[in-house]
Amino acid sequence: QSVAVMITPALKGKEHSRLLSKKKTTNLSAWDLYLQALSLYNSDEANYPEIASICQRAIKLDSNFCDIYALQCRSLTNWIFGNNEPEKRAEHEALFHTLSQKAYDLDPNNPDALIVLSRSFNLRGDFEKRVEYAKLAHKLNPSNAAANLDLGMAVSSFGQFEDSLNYIQRAIELDPSNRGKYEGFLPLLYLGMADAENAKRWITVYRDKNGHSRWDGYMAIV
Repeated sequence: QSVAVMITPALKGKEHSRLLSKKKTTNLSAWDLYLQALSLYNSDEANYPEIASICQRAIKLDSNFCDIYALQCRSLTNWIFGNNEPEKRAEHEALFHTLSQKAYDLDPNNPDALIVLSRSFNLRGDFEKRVEYAKLAHKLNPSNAAANLDLGMAVSSFGQFEDSLNYIQRAIELDPSNRGKYEGFLPLLYLGMADAENAKRWITVYRDKNGHSRWDGYMAIV
């Protein structure tokens, strides 16, 4: 498992609007459900099962709505790496692969679809494909914070830590209101860079924020 996907930010609506497929649904009910799911995803009370339920209702109304598949994937990413329902990890990963491939098949020029497909390859341990699709998403929209973040996480799998840091910093510049989300990857990145001082600093920041035991484990590594 790559450290690059341990922490994934939730994009706010204004950022996600730049990612939306040009092939939007014409079904207003499906669009309304999509907006409901997106609002929940961006809230502090984001809950994958509830988001997934809304997404599936939208898919029943319009099975060719690319963005709804991608949104469910994005929520599922957080659910998987938040170690929720670990006994269903294999089932969740299989679903992720199916949804991300469907999003890509519907619109291969949608950066969001490319990002989730890239993450699918990461889950499979195919880091070369992971980088390939992350680069395609970034090429489509280099001014998109999500694409910068994902490419930054992807190249870290190959030890390109300076490049990774540059992409993360670019994501923060593009979407400063969500800097806390993007900075969540910095503890692991600095660990990879063997930068003990910065690793300790950022691990402490996030350990103080949520107190999750994994931060104690990361601190022990330093």
